[in-house]
Amino acid sequence: MRTRVDVFPIEEALTLAEITKIVEEGDITEKVIPVDSLFPGYPRLQIREEFARKLANGNLLKPEQLQSFEAAGTQAERRQCFGAGTGQDEKDGWKHFLVYDQQGQFKAIYQEFGDSLSVVKMF
Repeated sequence: MRTRVDVFPIEEALTLAEITKIVEEGDITEKVIPVDSLFPGYPRLQIREEFARKLANGNLLKPEQLQSFEAAGTQAERRQCFGAGTGQDEKDGWKHFLVYDQQGQFKAIYQEFGDSLSVVKMF
């Protein structure tokens, strides 16, 4: 019998009957897991406000158009995110990043593409 699937332990699993009851009670949102929480090892970057349209359109992004999600940092610090840290996918060898808009909403997974980032998946 399975006791977990990746980051999901069986103790957090819900039956269909439990889900139905929660939906009927109108509070399913507290049980919904944010998508970005499924990628705990990926570095988090935030688009700088003046480049928000590039993120919204899924364009290539440059280090100077991004900042660390936790703190803006300098351009040199942003460039250090490329090629360092975690987010390395063992299967395909690409380094991935979670990218957030200027309001802190998770928007996309990007991967290194030369000295830029290329979109993998928009959310």
